[in-house]
Amino acid sequence: MPKLSKEEIDAIKAKRASEKRLMIDSLRKNVGTLAVPSIMIMVGTLVGSAYYLKSEALAVVTGLVSTVTLGLINVLQQMTAPPEKPSDIAKASENLHHAIEKQMDYNSSQLTLIMNLLYAMSIGEKNSLYGNDKKIKKDLIDEILKKGKK
Repeated sequence: MPKLSKEEIDAIKAKRASEKRLMIDSLRKNVGTLAVPSIMIMVGTLVGSAYYLKSEALAVVTGLVSTVTLGLINVLQQMTAPPEKPSDIAKASENLHHAIEKQMDYNSSQLTLIMNLLYAMSIGEKNSLYGNDKKIKKDLIDEILKKGKK
């Protein structure tokens, strides 16, 4: 494989980008030209089906036609209008929501640990819980919380 210089690589990239742009424009032209007549034919087919078919068969035809029609409408919409960017307020709200959820998850795991320790201390009179080990210290919860804050 021959080594290419930076200028040759840039020229190849520019050529590929222009070919890609032409291909996308050609595709948009063809879809835009054929989509609206296709939608009209499908709606006409649906109207004719409603006249001739029974209700059981009409449900199937309606499902197929509506799915394809909505797909074509979405393609046309994406081609003509770029998607709306979320506003700064929406982004800030999303970030705040994520931060609150993260904090709640962290706090709930700490609360679960504390509740488990308190439960273990409340039934600490039973030797079957501890076996040969020593009983839990009363300051253990404080030590665990201090380690969690670090």
